[in-house]
Amino acid sequence: MKFNFAKKIFCTPNYLSMPAIGISISNHAIRYIDFCNKKDKISLKKYGEVLFPSGIVKDGEILNKEALIKIISELKNELSSNIINVSIPEDKSYIFNIKVPKVSEKEIRQILEFKIEENVPLKVDESIFEYEIVEDFFDKKELLLNVSVVPKSTIIEYSEVFNLAGFYPISFETESKMVAYSTIERNNKGTFMVINIKDDSTVFSIVSDEVVCLTSTVSFGNHSIIESLSKISEFRDKKNDKILDDLLYLNQINNNIFDSLLNIFSVFKDEVEKFSGYWSSQNDKSEDIFSQKIEKVIMCGKCSVLPGFREYIEQSLGIEVTLANVWQNVFNLDSYLPELKFIDSLDYAVPVGLALISHKK
Repeated sequence: MKFNFAKKIFCTPNYLSMPAIGISISNHAIRYIDFCNKKDKISLKKYGEVLFPSGIVKDGEILNKEALIKIISELKNELSSNIINVSIPEDKSYIFNIKVPKVSEKEIRQILEFKIEENVPLKVDESIFEYEIVEDFFDKKELLLNVSVVPKSTIIEYSEVFNLAGFYPISFETESKMVAYSTIERNNKGTFMVINIKDDSTVFSIVSDEVVCLTSTVSFGNHSIIESLSKISEFRDKKNDKILDDLLYLNQINNNIFDSLLNIFSVFKDEVEKFSGYWSSQNDKSEDIFSQKIEKVIMCGKCSVLPGFREYIEQSLGIEVTLANVWQNVFNLDSYLPELKFIDSLDYAVPVGLALISHKK
């Protein structure tokens, strides 16, 4: 599930394959996770987020490079290392699946070079790609590949920003793969829908046999939800960062709040049903990994804890819906309780995955 796009451009030396801090950048925040090994056990060393205003980053595009470099530079005082793994914003990454003849790795890459432009809106010389073998059809002499593609310019630009801020990125990974890496139990071959509610968008993913097979992004996220809630009288005078906290501790939800929540849930339900329906439509056409039915829905992002949200989606789909445990592949919560609160951890699925790939459990 792990790709290292940085090595394909910068020839990252092997000796830098060391534990790294996981850093993700969204439209309004940088989040980081740092683990440490103690007696062959991983524990949480440091975590945090730095919020910043609109106009610096937008859907993966760096709009104000100088401002972003300044923000990242200030993290050097907080972190113990400048070796990092960085996420590629979902808006800048593409995933497709393709069957190819069973040939050498060199020939596979040559085939994919011809197929890039047919499957993603990038020219082959403007992109960088990696693939993993999903399924080996021994009787048909074919391979099913899962291919990830990103613009070469994105890797170069993000590398430049972090380098100028004093950091050394040794790996760039796609967001959806890192969310899957942190929220789905290792070696679980099941099929899951993962919903990651971000600042200004929500990413839907289908993960089957530990492979992110399909993704879709909608422009409705935490800020849209909070803005919707802020319009009702109960929260009109509250600061945005307090609305969700106050809502979670209400003893009773009145009609105004219920109606507002219902509108929010309905928007998500429509998108979830559309995404689930598309996956199901592929089941009838395939006999491979894509024929698997969704067993469970996993929700990430702090807004996924809204009262009744999980139950509403569960009732609509008729499939179990759970909140993500971003620590399940890191440590056992029965024996170690991290300082980061559970609700807050739901916003850290990406940096947890990024930090985890550098540690052997």
